[in-house]
Amino acid sequence: MMGSGGWPSLLPSSASGGLAGLAPAVGPLATPAASRSYHAWYYGSKLRNRTILGLQSLDELEELLVREGDRLDHVNLTVLLKRIQQLGAAEEAAAAAASTADPADGAAGAGDADAAPSATAAAVSAAAARAVRGQVVALAAEACRLVRKRAKWYDPRYAAMVVARTAALGHTDGRLLHVLTGRVVDRLNEAYSRDLLLLLRGLRAHQLASAAAAASLPGGQRPAALRSPEEGRRGPRPPAAPLPYDGPPVVLLDGVRAFLAGKVPTGRMPPECLQGLLRHVRLLGGQPLGPGLCALAEADLRRRLPVYAPTPLAGLLATLAAEGHPLPTDLLASAAAQFEAHAHDRGTGAAAAALLSSTAAALRRAGAAAADGSGGTGGGAAQGLQGPGAWLAERPELLAACLQLLQRDLPAATPGQLASWIQALALAEAPLAAPPAAATEAAAGFVSAHAAAVAATLPVRQIASGSGSGTAPGSAAGTESGTGSPVAAKIRAAYGKLQLPAPPGL
Repeated sequence: MMGSGGWPSLLPSSASGGLAGLAPAVGPLATPAASRSYHAWYYGSKLRNRTILGLQSLDELEELLVREGDRLDHVNLTVLLKRIQQLGAAEEAAAAAASTADPADGAAGAGDADAAPSATAAAVSAAAARAVRGQVVALAAEACRLVRKRAKWYDPRYAAMVVARTAALGHTDGRLLHVLTGRVVDRLNEAYSRDLLLLLRGLRAHQLASAAAAASLPGGQRPAALRSPEEGRRGPRPPAAPLPYDGPPVVLLDGVRAFLAGKVPTGRMPPECLQGLLRHVRLLGGQPLGPGLCALAEADLRRRLPVYAPTPLAGLLATLAAEGHPLPTDLLASAAAQFEAHAHDRGTGAAAAALLSSTAAALRRAGAAAADGSGGTGGGAAQGLQGPGAWLAERPELLAACLQLLQRDLPAATPGQLASWIQALALAEAPLAAPPAAATEAAAGFVSAHAAAVAATLPVRQIASGSGSGTAPGSAAGTESGTGSPVAAKIRAAYGKLQLPAPPGL
């Protein structure tokens, strides 16, 4: 039956028939949702997903692979990889906790009453964690073998999810990654920006893991084949040795570039996806993005600046600065105001450091370009441009917001982040020695907190005094975080450039 506007009636069939005195309408809208039917594959896949998510141990997952492995489809295998990751992390943590909680067997000697139990517990904990890790590797390898068999069913979404899951599991196999990359290239017109970003992030993680594994082996050797954690154990047989992964093919990166060129002008790509795709295309390809993509990114930033959160905003500015793309001062000022407006709610210390370093690089580049262009006119145009320090001094609220974000994230910072963050402030010529009135409290709090974090992270006092192992003062003591390490040298140089006293021991 048709409604008043010519559309099929949305009333129940009995009601519509009673009102009009006609037979019930026939069609999709007349069929109740509860009675609609799908292909049998849909129901079987849903049931297998429910079974996988209901398993509570790695042994149960192994039994499922033995019993149902050949019946799992591409959706089930993606869910299976996620479940392997979840149960592996849980069982590894449980094994470590149980082994450390159990008392050591047997009575320890009189002089070793404290050392023997702790050493035994540590050994048991390490062995239990290695056993769980070996089982996770074997299960991931078998699941990836099944993924390669069903590769033709993978679209960009599920291919990206598998790449990301295998990266999280630490299983890198070049064969699998090249197969899934080929599926994404074949069906690139079906991809969403979030799928491509997840794919490139996973490929970058695999690339770094493969490079680290190759660097840890003697020259010319490759990783050994995966073996079952226990000889004779019933379960899936691991495949041949995984191949290392050198990086994605050029055709994939060219496809992502074409995807960006077509999608960015529409203004519908999320800012975090735009920033992430540009960054990873540059990292994976090892080549500049080119002026075309940089111009598109700048145009999108101008057009949609109010929707940019601090993290993608700072990341995009950092990518454009690394490309050497000139950024006008009015755009930098607008970006700084946008960052400051949302810094406390959605900002991070890493984003603050990226914003400071990228704006400083852009201002220096603009000054150098103006100086070159006005070489024959006495440099009048260059004198009108501000340096990073003067530009930042005119924005004390922005400086205070960045310092507060950096101080907030200091407790979880690594030694490398401690060095890079203080280097970003030095590059931006932040006036920490004589800060503006609005940033005085934030500057004092950050400087004291950073010095305390450096003293807690780097063993400066022990190394400087030469105590413990006869280490000479100022040496690195064989560690990356000593006072003679590159990290400590960067921190010392940054403190000197900022005209601040170095932390104790540095």
